[in-house]
Amino acid sequence: MGQLEWALSPERAAKVTPLKTKRFALLEYGEAEILFDMPRILSLEGKYLNLGHGAGGSAMLLAAGLEDQNLKGIVYSIDLFKRGSWSGGYDGTLNQAWQIVKEMGLHHRMQLYQGQTSFFVQNFDFLSFLFIDADHSYEGVKSDFLNYAHKVVKGGAVAFHDCNQDYTVQVLREYVLDNNTWEQIYHINRIRVFRKNA
Repeated sequence: MGQLEWALSPERAAKVTPLKTKRFALLEYGEAEILFDMPRILSLEGKYLNLGHGAGGSAMLLAAGLEDQNLKGIVYSIDLFKRGSWSGGYDGTLNQAWQIVKEMGLHHRMQLYQGQTSFFVQNFDFLSFLFIDADHSYEGVKSDFLNYAHKVVKGGAVAFHDCNQDYTVQVLREYVLDNNTWEQIYHINRIRVFRKNA
């Protein structure tokens, strides 16, 4: 586990509050705040890819961060969007996910794709930021990293959620930690962020 907080100014923190509820984000102790702050940290426009939409918290935080920094960019979010039981009345479907995005006023900043993350590899050329939080298995995390991380531009970043889980730790050990291409820049709770150096 990394440090358990990420400080924002009161004005910027207030923008995170509507997107930080249990209904939208299964994030805690600084995780929502650093995702919101990622566009400021990177100062990159372009494509931000969120793998694993869930109820949409992570993707909407990235989109709100782009809006806050007035950066041109779109957050693309991929999920199976299977019907399931979530808190707050969210049913897990693509239709309701898009309705929530519209309610939050972020529809001009986001696009949602339904299906396996591997189905959409050809849709993306260059990425400013990649957030891996989809298939929670070793093979799933490995596949998402190998399919998409090479598309991240120099100075961009890849972040992994659930870095307290063995499957993510194993992928980091095998493909990231001893790879000079990637430099860890933050470890906030269960999120580790690596900037691309080459």
